[in-house]
Amino acid sequence: MTFSKHAKVSLVVAASLVVAACGGGGGPVIPEGPRGIYISTNDCAKAKLFDLETCRSTIEYAIKVHRANAPVYKTRRICENSEVICERSFKDEFRPRLLAFLLQKGPEEEDGIVAVPLYPPNTMQTGFRGMDDQYFLPKDITLTFSPMAEKALMANLNTVGDRSKSKGMF
Repeated sequence: MTFSKHAKVSLVVAASLVVAACGGGGGPVIPEGPRGIYISTNDCAKAKLFDLETCRSTIEYAIKVHRANAPVYKTRRICENSEVICERSFKDEFRPRLLAFLLQKGPEEEDGIVAVPLYPPNTMQTGFRGMDDQYFLPKDITLTFSPMAEKALMANLNTVGDRSKSKGMF
């Protein structure tokens, strides 16, 4: 797949996830097939829901999507005010830290498996957040969280809690 086709697939997946989250129709639309959250290619392959090549190629693409489409801020302070946890980009700007990837079947039969970059929540939710601000929470029984994704989730929750206290949110 070319980058532009991947971008289209990711946007369609994100849109379908938003519609599902909003309850459009008769309840959430859950993609058929395995759905998992992983922090790396090795983490994904170790779970054995997807083969190593699928994990590698889809996560590699999700990283490109992250680099091209994640919100960008001029300073760390501005970024952390909106995103809580940030990373420096290659252009000396800041963006939300990429923590994990959601892998699942794309919305169209020919899409195959797609990966979506996931970020820390910018609220006190216990989960991960997509670029479209949809949350992926541990209570969602249609998702498989790898043990490493669960550890990242808990480490992130502690960081968000610490930052929220310093901002006077508690």
